[in-house]
Amino acid sequence: MPPFVATLGTLGIAQSCALVADRTARAWSESASALPALYASTWLGVPFSILVGAAAYLVFHFVF
Repeated sequence: MPPFVATLGTLGIAQSCALVADRTARAWSESASALPALYASTWLGVPFSILVGAAAYLVFHFVF
């Protein structure tokens, strides 16, 4: 099985487990409405998504 397919399968399992564990629709809708605002925010003039990508790169660079 290709690693990419295994990763997507694991993602689906993890999301399903999280949805089953969180049985309240209200908590799901509140977190979903906060994500676009977080994604659109900036820190020191740098978009949040760029910071997350840079942080992920640095973590995985040192892990691998």
